[in-house]
Amino acid sequence: MATFTAQTGTTITDAFNKFHSENPKVYELFKQQIFRGIRLGKSKISSKQLLGFIRWEIFLQTQTDLFTSVDGEDRNFKINDAFTSRYVRLFITDYPQYEHLFEVRKLRTL
Repeated sequence: MATFTAQTGTTITDAFNKFHSENPKVYELFKQQIFRGIRLGKSKISSKQLLGFIRWEIFLQTQTDLFTSVDGEDRNFKINDAFTSRYVRLFITDYPQYEHLFEVRKLRTL
């Protein structure tokens, strides 16, 4: 199995940073749903399940798989599964008091 870098020519972190800067709405939806879970008393949250939910919501809200980026361009919208751990880490950086909600493993690649 080829590594992310071999397949894409970039690291997961660099690809995530680019995606995140072009699609800030995804992180807003991510946070929104985590806080919803917190309000409902959830003690653990699956970031993989959450990104799947966000994909579904965006799919339902759009007519095509195009998503308008912050620079105003329509792009094919796909959230790479490799970004899951980066979204969790970003959330934990912003809200360290909720770290206990997630099972975070050591990163194997950048």
